[in-house]
Amino acid sequence: MGIKEFEPLVVAALPGVLAAIPGEPAAQLGRFAWRENERRASRERGRRRPRAQAALDEVGDLLAERVLGALELTVDRLVVGTPADLLAGLPPITATSYGIGSFGSTAVDTAPTDSTPADSTPPDSTIAATTLAGIPMNAIPAVVAVPDPAVSDSALPDVVNAGSALFGIATIGGGTSAARTGASLVEQVHPGASDLVVELMEALLDKASVPDAAGNEQEIAGQHGAAHLALAIVVSTAVLRGLGTAVAGEASAIIGVALGAVVTVLPGVPKPPGYAAAVLAKRQAEYLFPQWSSATARVTGNQFWLTEGSIPAAADFSANGLVTAVPDGVVIRTGMADGQVRLTVNVLAEPPDAVELNHWDEVVEISWTAPRGGAVLSGATSDRHRPRCETPPWPGDYRIRVHVSARDDSADRDGADESYRLVVWQAPATEALVHKATDRLGHRLRGESEPPQVVAPEAEYRWVNRSSLSEAATVTLVRGLSVDEVIRAFGGDPAAPVPLAPDASSFLRMDYHLPQKVAVLAVDDAVIAVEENGFRGADLETVKALSRKGVAGSVYWNVNGNFQFTVATRGTVAFAGDPRVQPAPYTEGMDFADYRHRTAKGLAALARFIGRGITEDDLAVIHLADESYVLP
Repeated sequence: MGIKEFEPLVVAALPGVLAAIPGEPAAQLGRFAWRENERRASRERGRRRPRAQAALDEVGDLLAERVLGALELTVDRLVVGTPADLLAGLPPITATSYGIGSFGSTAVDTAPTDSTPADSTPPDSTIAATTLAGIPMNAIPAVVAVPDPAVSDSALPDVVNAGSALFGIATIGGGTSAARTGASLVEQVHPGASDLVVELMEALLDKASVPDAAGNEQEIAGQHGAAHLALAIVVSTAVLRGLGTAVAGEASAIIGVALGAVVTVLPGVPKPPGYAAAVLAKRQAEYLFPQWSSATARVTGNQFWLTEGSIPAAADFSANGLVTAVPDGVVIRTGMADGQVRLTVNVLAEPPDAVELNHWDEVVEISWTAPRGGAVLSGATSDRHRPRCETPPWPGDYRIRVHVSARDDSADRDGADESYRLVVWQAPATEALVHKATDRLGHRLRGESEPPQVVAPEAEYRWVNRSSLSEAATVTLVRGLSVDEVIRAFGGDPAAPVPLAPDASSFLRMDYHLPQKVAVLAVDDAVIAVEENGFRGADLETVKALSRKGVAGSVYWNVNGNFQFTVATRGTVAFAGDPRVQPAPYTEGMDFADYRHRTAKGLAALARFIGRGITEDDLAVIHLADESYVLP
């Protein structure tokens, strides 16, 4: 029986299977598309395993079990003519019996084949469990040998493919879908069977075509997926039952192989003609305002873009120094040459209420016309757990306001501090607006003279943002006390140093209530005290005690945005507070309303008061000494 004779048998069986396929699992299959990283991984697995076996890994146990539960009885009753000549190329059966074992249970289920004697004694379950336990973890599921009375133990390897042994699939904890387990067992006993199902399915793809599929996205995807799953089920049934063994005739094995075949074939099959419009309608219906995303964009050749799919060539930024429109979006000029930049994207239903200028070096606003809508950032990829950021999925005129910070620092810092904010809303096209233009790169691009380069007072302390202190710490500087006096003022015992680094065993015990510690370092005629994720140095009574013979000051910050600058002389606190809220001494020339480098500004103010600040080398010496003092 050739493919021509096989075709009508398949067509006759399709309606009965199709009627039993549930809509939601069918829609999941109908939407299936390989992501590039998954495609590469599947190809790699496919070098070692058949295509359908490798693809089945991407289905997931939940979907596999839903399909198995819905179709198991239908497959049990399904009868399809066996294409005997189409099976001729498969190698002969390699096992006489098989079993399914599970770690954590002593039971081993065996199923005799036609060639198994009626009085065969099932293998002892204890022996079977012992044999399964010897399988390497990376060999599960795998065909394993269970002792046969006719074969000596010494003749049986742990994992074999020989005819004189009983065979089985081992699973750990029962967590693997029966469909996946059955499909794996088929391939071990009948090598090449799942590949044959894929080949026959590909030859009969026109029988699963649904060009008239109509409805919403869910319905069309469901019709597309169901038609191809039905084809795979019928072909898998014919091939596996034609092999004539119990292992191949199991509904779980037939459905598992069929699922692997569907996932292998469907990504290359065009969707029904009405699907694209249905997807667009779904995106439009589900798109809500406002949208907010924190993302990264890929930078190539000093630019990234927000487009509907084009990859713009080098753009001209001479008009405003920051952003320009292209036929399907916008391109943004970076200080970084290549890499990834951080940004936030806001998509609004109406224009923003005000222009935000604080914290940004350049702010520019332009219009562009979207031919279709749905522009995405360069380098953006779909994620199964989080939708990618995109502009509204409909055509029209849009406005974008681009904010940028730290472009001028990128050459020295590889763009570590460079960041962007994009605000998008639909509005008629109007002239570009330059709201703020202060960075040197923007001046150069606009053909303007660069402003004088000004070194910020806090520039030498910006290293703290790249250090272990970046998230939360208190840095205290003291003049007038010895190291031991400083430790006692904090509440520590100078005679009882402990390692600064946390004890690794506390993490193994999941004990995260670590003691507060202070590390100290004598430099010049001052003492530096550092508390990583601590705050004793910000306590006013502690600062008073530290300053009783001279001066003391501290800067405290944490991940919640709390910030305190404190200075004291001879036991009297002169200032304690947040310079953003109230004027603080020693902060001239530093804008605390601009949140950027706030910690560095605090350290610069502290250095002005004490006459000496903490350096990156000082912190390195403290870490190298690995000595601290526990605080009560």
